Amino acid sequence: MKKLLLIYIVILMGISIKSKAQVTKLNNYKYIYLAPLTYNNGRADHWGIREQVKKILRESGVAVLDSLNTGQMPSLTLTCVIEHSNNLYQFKREYIDVKFLDFDNHIVYAAHGQTGAMALTIKSGYKSGVKNALKDFENYQYKYTGSTIE
Repeated sequence: MKKLLLIYIVILMGISIKSKAQVTKLNNYKYIYLAPLTYNNGRADHWGIREQVKKILRESGVAVLDSLNTGQMPSLTLTCVIEHSNNLYQFKREYIDVKFLDFDNHIVYAAHGQTGAMALTIKSGYKSGVKNALKDFENYQYKYTGSTIE
C-alpha cells in the first residue's frame, strides 16, 4: 500500500513539473495579445473572465496587449484565446479553456479549469475557474528569452 501511494505521489509530481515546464514556453515570446471575449448576443465579457486572465498574466510579469499593433513582430506575439462553457441553467459546473496560439495558430500552451462547485455567484464561480485553469502561473515569473524567430 505504501509503495502504491509513493508511486502515485511521484506521478503527480511529474505531471506538475511537466505542466510548469510547459508554461515556460511563453518565455520565447515578447508579448501576449489577449483576444476580446465576446458572445453571440454581442455582449463583451460580462462575467469579467478576460480581466481575471489579464490580471494573472500581468502578475506573472507578462506584457499583455489589448490590441495588436502593426509595428510589433508577429513572431514575437502569442494570442491568448479564452473559451468557456455556458451551463447556467443546466446545473453543471462551468469550464474555462485558455489557449496561447502562435502566429501560425499552433497551440504553444493550453490550460483547462473548472469552476468551484460551491460558488455563491456566477462571477465568483468563473473567477475560481480562471484561477484553476491558470494555476501553473502561481509560481511562474515570466522572463523573455528572445529565442523565437524574428
